Amino acid sequence: MKRRSLLSTTLLSIVPLTGCLGDGQPVKLTARNFTEKSVEIDLCVLSANETELFEYSGTFRANQSYELADVAGPIDHIELAVDDTQTTHEYRPVFSRTCENRIMDIKITERDVDFDYLCASRYM
Repeated sequence: MKRRSLLSTTLLSIVPLTGCLGDGQPVKLTARNFTEKSVEIDLCVLSANETELFEYSGTFRANQSYELADVAGPIDHIELAVDDTQTTHEYRPVFSRTCENRIMDIKITERDVDFDYLCASRYM
C-alpha cells in the first residue's frame, strides 16, 4: 500500500541552512512549500567571507531531473534531480564540480534537510 504524505497540502518552511560542497565551497539552502509533488528551493553559493557568488531559485517536481550547465560562478555544472519514492518523498538536488569529481547530495525530506558529501568519479 502506498503511504500518503501527511504534508501534501501543508506549508513547511525551513530556516536557511549553510553547508559546504565537497571541496569546502560554502552554500546556503532554503527549502519551502513542500507538497507530495514538489518543493521550492533557493540556493546561494557563497565565497569564503560569505559574499554571494551565485544564486538559483526554482521549483523541483517529483520524478523529474533538472540541469543547469555552463553557469557563471564557482560551479561549472549543477544537476538537480528529484527522487519521489513510494514510502518517502526525498528531493535531491545534486551539485557537482565535474572537473574535480565531487558531488554534494542534499536530501530534502518532509521534515528535514540533510547535507551529504560524496566523492565519485562520475554521477550515475
